[in-house]
Amino acid sequence: YQRRVRGAKKEKERKKKKMQNSEKEEFKNYLEKQGVIDTLTKVIVNLLEENEKPTNPVEYIREHLANSQPPSTTQEVVNSLRLENEDLKRQNEQLKKKIEQLQKQLDTTSK
Repeated sequence: YQRRVRGAKKEKERKKKKMQNSEKEEFKNYLEKQGVIDTLTKVIVNLLEENEKPTNPVEYIREHLANSQPPSTTQEVVNSLRLENEDLKRQNEQLKKKIEQLQKQLDTTSK
């Protein structure tokens, strides 16, 4: 009798685990179909590729996730453009610093 009870419990646990895995797989498929995984991946890759890492990576991710959604109102368009402009200004400053650094290296090696 106890063997049957144990066997039934183990079977119930296996079914429960299988159901959980199935639900996880369904949820993962849902996220993939909706583009969530691709969007998150792109934002994280952008963070990884930043020359100067932001002091608050969570805020960086929030801002870039917000930018990845299609704007639906004029105010959202304005906000999106402001964020993009700030990002481009930051990138421009980074590139200016890099040019200055490379120019100094060039001057040093050409002497």
